[in-house]
Amino acid sequence: MEKILRKRIERVTSPQKTFLRELSQNRYLSILTTPCDELGQWMGLENFSGKLQAKSIYRLAEDGFVSFEPIKDVNLRWDVCRITELGRRMLDELDRTYS
Repeated sequence: MEKILRKRIERVTSPQKTFLRELSQNRYLSILTTPCDELGQWMGLENFSGKLQAKSIYRLAEDGFVSFEPIKDVNLRWDVCRITELGRRMLDELDRTYS
């Protein structure tokens, strides 16, 4: 298990690490998932530095560092992006390793 986690951590890019650090500071990010003209629009990207692509965020989700939680707001479904415990552990590990 530790070997798998190590491989996942090694492929996290610098912009993804910055995104995770900012997300861990309770910054807000969500994506509209209700079928409509605005489907797939992100809300809250302006709260983050850099220019992170959706593909990078989904890669972090695939590796278990972030998750999406559905919420309803005015009959629209949004999936809120949150850092997972695994993502927090990875940031702690990076801080210990590179401090």
